[in-house]
This record gives sequence, C-alpha cells and structure tokens, in this order.
Amino acid sequence: MNPTVTSKEEIIAVCQKIAKERGLEAISIRSVASECGMAVGSVYNYFSSKSELLCAAIENIWKDIFHMSASQCAFSDFVECLNWLFDSVQIYSDIPRITISVFPSSER
Repeated sequence: MNPTVTSKEEIIAVCQKIAKERGLEAISIRSVASECGMAVGSVYNYFSSKSELLCAAIENIWKDIFHMSASQCAFSDFVECLNWLFDSVQIYSDIPRITISVFPSSER
C-alpha cells in the first residue's frame, strides 16, 4: 500500500508522476487520491478542482525548469499559466535557429 500523502507538494508530485507514467488523461481527483492513499474529499481540501490541481502541477514543472520562485510563477488559473508560457516562448521567436542534419555519407 502507498504511504499516505500529507502535503500539497506531495499531492502535486503524485499528479506529475501519474502524468509521466500514464498521460494527462489519467489524472483525476479520484486517481490522485487513490495514488496518495487518501480520501477524494481530502484532495479537495487542497485543490478545489481538477483544473486547479493540473495548473499547480504544471506551474511546479515550470518553476523547476526556469528556476522561478513561487511569487514569479503564481497563476490564478490554467489559462493564465498557458498565456504566460506562450508569451515567454514568443520572446525568443526572433532568435535564429540552427538546424543540423545528420545523414550517412552516402546520402550527402
């Protein structure tokens, strides 16, 4: 049996684990609660909806990737998180890209 999860951070980590192993479609409040060894209602004490849980999990990933503090990466909802991500990527869209193709010497 899984040990009981007792913090918001641990619930987010379990959510990310489920996404990594089984994909985003496998994430539900029920599946996260089961994996955490807690009641479904207990997850709702930390997250009011699946959307809020997903947003927190994605936010946590971006914090790790960009080494951001919690205040730099606090989104009110999933759409705001995606908008920030899109805007961040657009900043770098004018940087020239270098593409390297590797072919066997017989195909050059």
